[in-house]
Amino acid sequence: LELITGEKLTAVIIGFDHDVIYNDKSDAAAGITFAIEGVLDGWFEMNEDDTNKGGWKNSKMRTVYMSRIEKLLPAELRTALRTVAKFTGKGGGSDDVEMTADKLFLFSEAEIIGDDVEYSASGEGSQYPYFADAANRIKKRHGGDSYAWWLRSPGVTHTYAFRVVSYDGYVYYYYASESCGVCFGFCL
Repeated sequence: LELITGEKLTAVIIGFDHDVIYNDKSDAAAGITFAIEGVLDGWFEMNEDDTNKGGWKNSKMRTVYMSRIEKLLPAELRTALRTVAKFTGKGGGSDDVEMTADKLFLFSEAEIIGDDVEYSASGEGSQYPYFADAANRIKKRHGGDSYAWWLRSPGVTHTYAFRVVSYDGYVYYYYASESCGVCFGFCL
């Protein structure tokens, strides 16, 4: 993919029939889910303050950055994107889960490491087959060094951080206002 900024990204297939199309009465699955192979140029915070209150649904990452990133995609891809239902913890120390409708999304901790989650809400989806291989969790910028990248999962044991995949592929947390890489997903 080439963004309108000239940045080139590689998208990889991470799953088939994994995500449910939002507002489809038949619960049809989106055919293919993709992730970018590395991380975007630049650094991004989940929120301006160190809070995960409001979770993914109300985060700056979702309400500001994802719409900006979508506008950078090639027009033919933007028109083909499917809106899918994503389930994520509400944040603020809650272990309740809520649904959002997203064209571009960050991944949840469960979608990366499977059911063995300790510090995010239960019910945030299931692991994509692609991420079962720990090597696929390590994200680099243009083939260079590996970087930590955000997950949409707020931590349930605290109110100030979201989960991240660290430079070595393990899940950890960062304060919500810290700068981190972005690896997003989308469905066609």
